[in-house]
Amino acid sequence: FEVLRAILVAREQSSSKSGLARALRHAPTDHRWIGDVLRAATRRARHRADWQLKVMRQLGLRWLPPWQWPSALARVQERAIGLFIRGERHALFREGAGVVGARNASAGAERWSEALAAWLCDSGLQVVSGGARGIDAAAHRGALWARGFNLSFIGVGCDAFYPRSQKQIFGRILDTGGAVLSEHPPGEGGRPYDHAARNRFIAALATTLYVAEAGTRSGSLITARRAIALGTPVFVSPPGVARLDGGLKVVRELGANELRAVGPPPSPLVARVREAWHRSDDGFSVSLPRPSLRAIEDSRSAAHGFCPAAGCPRRARILERESRAYRS
Repeated sequence: FEVLRAILVAREQSSSKSGLARALRHAPTDHRWIGDVLRAATRRARHRADWQLKVMRQLGLRWLPPWQWPSALARVQERAIGLFIRGERHALFREGAGVVGARNASAGAERWSEALAAWLCDSGLQVVSGGARGIDAAAHRGALWARGFNLSFIGVGCDAFYPRSQKQIFGRILDTGGAVLSEHPPGEGGRPYDHAARNRFIAALATTLYVAEAGTRSGSLITARRAIALGTPVFVSPPGVARLDGGLKVVRELGANELRAVGPPPSPLVARVREAWHRSDDGFSVSLPRPSLRAIEDSRSAAHGFCPAAGCPRRARILERESRAYRS
């Protein structure tokens, strides 16, 4: 916390930009710069940094400095002072696939994203997205219904959930072993370009990126361009799924491939959804079922508290809490 306090102080003062650069460069090996930064700090900067650290302690937020990031994030050119994590810190080191798209998404694209996220989790990947309305929220829902992991990058400080309409989804992400991350300390962020800037983390961390729906001015195009520049495979939804396909045409021109189907082997959940799709007229008139209390109780009934559906004893305890919540 002392290192973070000095970095926050240097970040707050416009006159300490050189001190901030020095802090990020020498923090892992040499801490003599801390005294120099704090001695030159104004009272307002120290007070602001102390308040941010107090909020972090109260909410259980963690700070991961750039020199401790996973190797995938080392490809991010615009470095930050670190990542502020709410939830499971090790979620950042799991292999994941990115699912992004428009906020004002069509119902068909949302349901396609839900099924895609469920299949990705069934394949052993976690879903990486931005937590926004539309496609991002649909991808997180699909992963939650498949009892998978979620990683969400937001454009505000981790002391607040944005957008507030997705507060329930963020809560379930944290309850099921996922994490919400931001490059902004508490009380900061939220400007329009902050939401666009967080896309660089999604593009760098995802091993594969899926664009479900995008307009010509969608922020998903920023994510797709960055992912293609980094050599990450990018896929778009098949024809007939997206209502806003202007952005998808741009992504195809950049070199993205078209995802024809959610490939095998499908989980029983995805198989039921596919069967319902074939029975419907438009192919997308069915929503994914919510996990029932019976399914949760069956998954936690294995010996020694080990949950096969969850994959570890910790997830078994999480499902037990979900079971009590469903009873109430």
